[in-house]
Amino acid sequence: MDYKKFYDKYGAFNMQLDKISEPSYTVTYAWAKTKRRLESLLLSEITSRLTSKKELKIADIGCGDGSLLIHMAMAVDSKALVTFEGYDLSDSFVEFGNFAADAKKVCDRVSFSVFNLENDTLNDEKFDVIVMSEVLEHLTDQRESLTRIYNALRPGGVLLLSTPNSRNMIKYPLYPLKKIFKRGNDAQISKKLTQSEETFVLAEEEQHLHVFYHGELRNLIKKVGFKGVTFYRSSLVFGGPLLDKWRLFFAFLLTLDVVLDWLNAYTFGWDIVLKAQKPVKRT
Repeated sequence: MDYKKFYDKYGAFNMQLDKISEPSYTVTYAWAKTKRRLESLLLSEITSRLTSKKELKIADIGCGDGSLLIHMAMAVDSKALVTFEGYDLSDSFVEFGNFAADAKKVCDRVSFSVFNLENDTLNDEKFDVIVMSEVLEHLTDQRESLTRIYNALRPGGVLLLSTPNSRNMIKYPLYPLKKIFKRGNDAQISKKLTQSEETFVLAEEEQHLHVFYHGELRNLIKKVGFKGVTFYRSSLVFGGPLLDKWRLFFAFLLTLDVVLDWLNAYTFGWDIVLKAQKPVKRT
């Protein structure tokens, strides 16, 4: 399969779908929670590092439409020497990101480029923080890709990563319930989509080449060389058209989600969200 061609079309399709689709408030909640967590972690890293460094370089691998980096550039003092570089397979996403950065007047600090992590090369020890959100599960060689990320980080640099959790509440241990949700969601979505649109919206299982659980991913991250792996909570469930209809049940899940946040029960989440640090060189 030509993944470059697929994701380029996928990016173009997504740019249009976001304008015409009916929003799912349950999916929006799940996505927003992971996104807010990553934004909070990234802003914290930038703020703390600016106290000891004069300049910072931040990268987002698989940046999509570039909103994360644009939001960060707008949140950070324009006088601070922080540059943001976004990379994505999709020409459509990259084109939109550069357009949006220009529109928000941050193009002097934010840029986007077409990039394939598995084929292209990043400069060694270039970045202080690298974000990789919802990318790892799409890669054919996860260890090699993480090694490329590790090498591109400066000593003491940080990786912020999110990826689906294979042992989320619905899939494990309640896998039959996962199948019920998927059938219901697919049936509801298919009513609104053409056959070509279904190719992208319902292709999640084909795109996700490997989905990790927390212990498995921690071991892989450490084998690459990272230290100090810390996990954070995400939404309990992902949501979808079927759950949109079960409002009382979703309200119950929201309440349970708050309790799990308080307990920091990060294994009960749709996504794995983590921070890992590259060791500082000792002289």
